[in-house]
Amino acid sequence: MQATVVDAAFDDPGYLFEPWWPGARALAFCERGALRLQVAGMADALAAFPELMGMPEQLNEDGVVLDGTLLVLDDAGRPDPELLRSRLAGGGRPGRPAYVAGDLLWSGGQPVVARSFAVRRRWLEAILTPGDRVTVGRAYVGDGTLVAEALAALGIDGLSARLVQEAEGYRQRVIEQAEGDAAYFRQLLAEYSKAPQVTRERLYIEAMQQILSNTSKVLIDQKSGNNLLYLPLDRMMQLSGALAGKEQAAKPPETPSEPSTARSREAFRSRDREVR
Repeated sequence: MQATVVDAAFDDPGYLFEPWWPGARALAFCERGALRLQVAGMADALAAFPELMGMPEQLNEDGVVLDGTLLVLDDAGRPDPELLRSRLAGGGRPGRPAYVAGDLLWSGGQPVVARSFAVRRRWLEAILTPGDRVTVGRAYVGDGTLVAEALAALGIDGLSARLVQEAEGYRQRVIEQAEGDAAYFRQLLAEYSKAPQVTRERLYIEAMQQILSNTSKVLIDQKSGNNLLYLPLDRMMQLSGALAGKEQAAKPPETPSEPSTARSREAFRSRDREVR
């Protein structure tokens, strides 16, 4: 979800408030006792933060993916952005690294993002045992102003406010889409059972229509050789439109059609009867 900046902290029982840590977002993949960290712009984040290798031992489930923040603490135990940047840039291993987990994406080898954030958060707290370097972020419901004041005293200016039930709408959309897809495939299976060849051809045509409607160039592989046939559809359509415009411009203006001979004779007979 895209974050929205507000002018000041606020209180709302529908929101979960927690620190906006001065760190780097990191996904932690824990499976079969091994850890893999994914940080934007880094090929091997774990090499810069080897002290976090014991994270899987703090989990009581396998096949877990966490969404959290990488921090580097100074001697006083406070997050230090400069020390973090030094680690990320490969400038040694200053400070003490830490990982604050904020959300649970997978558990037991299955995705859990369709569940509400409140459920995921409680699940995360249940499966991750807080340790010296890895912990679950502290969050408070409703008291945004109080949390902001406490963080300011620690030198942390950012505050994250998240709707507790923000995923309920997403969850409902996922369920409805899944039910719609299931109904479509059941109908497709019935049609395929009756006419396999016709159904395959229809699906192929529909797929090609969808693909070609989003492209302007097509390469066709010839079965008899290694030559490729190139169809510049965009140029062909432009040329076709230009030719049609020229033909329309070259047409002489239409002249009013003369009255038919039959109508002329009828008018002449009428005048002749009137004279008589």
